[in-house]
Amino acid sequence: MVTYKSLRHCMADRDRQAVEGVLSKDMATIGEDLQTWKLKLSTTKTVSAVFHCNIKDAKRELKVNFNNETLPFCPEPKFLGVTLDRSLTYR
Repeated sequence: MVTYKSLRHCMADRDRQAVEGVLSKDMATIGEDLQTWKLKLSTTKTVSAVFHCNIKDAKRELKVNFNNETLPFCPEPKFLGVTLDRSLTYR
């Protein structure tokens, strides 16, 4: 299992491919757990997003895969009706 420390290290190095690999591997682990519990992830409602203080890094689009599908990127996803934006103003 990948740790937060390794993901943080990838982000510090600005290695987008490494971050994408770590997140895709974690999504595969989540997929295995979902199968164990006979649950299914809604890929139409699941998106990837980046939150970062640096504007350039915050606009970077990551390609995260789940079950051979690339999850769509959304710079301002909604969670339980709350829009999560870069500055976390919760509009």
